[in-house]
Amino acid sequence: RESILRLVQAGIPFVFLTNGGGRTEAKVASRLGDILELPIHPEQVILSHSPLKPVMHQLYTTRKILILGCLQPMEVARAYGATKPVEVAELCCDDPSRVPFAGFEEEPMPSPLREEPFAAVFQLSDPVHWGADIQIAVDVLRGGWPLGSGGDRQSIPYYQCNDDLTYPGVYPVPRLSGGAFARALGCCFQQVTGNPLEITLCGKPTKL
Repeated sequence: RESILRLVQAGIPFVFLTNGGGRTEAKVASRLGDILELPIHPEQVILSHSPLKPVMHQLYTTRKILILGCLQPMEVARAYGATKPVEVAELCCDDPSRVPFAGFEEEPMPSPLREEPFAAVFQLSDPVHWGADIQIAVDVLRGGWPLGSGGDRQSIPYYQCNDDLTYPGVYPVPRLSGGAFARALGCCFQQVTGNPLEITLCGKPTKL
């Protein structure tokens, strides 16, 4: 806190940079402000998925997109301007046979959103339920209707932030991270389709 106070008193601009994500910049700024007992603005917070904000805002505001990740990725997508974000659980409930034996209860998505084709997939943080997430992501990337019947080519872009393979946590051995998930997804996609998955990377540890 003392170091931040010195920057404030000297009028030196500063930002908080982290490869973490899954929450909006506004929520992280509020939490930092409470900890430091100082006003922190969302513009001073750069998260792993912050570079995707202009991409989502400029290209996908009114288009249907699949959102992957843990914590609050749907809230992040909406904060970035997305009006038609869809999460994996919604597609599993729309047709539970897409991921059999997972115990999802049927709850069809409303039309015309249900039939509207996806425009992109965004991995905003570390997915947790890899089985369902990989299956649905492969289906969405192949496109078509029924979902996944669009052929053996990648039909839409896949955006990913934070390609770290592992991360240190409370457990004494590093845990698999978003980069590991993307590699697993890429392997499954290539084995199923015979074609490599093209991923657009941004954020740490990717070069600008």
